[in-house]
Amino acid sequence: MTAPCTNCETVLRGVDRNEDGSPAIETNRCAHPGCEVYLCRTGCEHLSFTCYACGRRLCSEHKVTQIGRAHV
Repeated sequence: MTAPCTNCETVLRGVDRNEDGSPAIETNRCAHPGCEVYLCRTGCEHLSFTCYACGRRLCSEHKVTQIGRAHV
């Protein structure tokens, strides 16, 4: 099955299905409290970052650069 990521719109091929028939795309929620963005492991890599201070993955909406490093 092919299915697009709802965040980055990357088309993923060979995706399994959940029991209800929907695509089983493995995602992680943005670590920022209250953010509802779900990041896939493929295309969303370019739309997210890992915080230098805490090591959590966040969407680019919450990025603050300080001395050349990404922080929340």
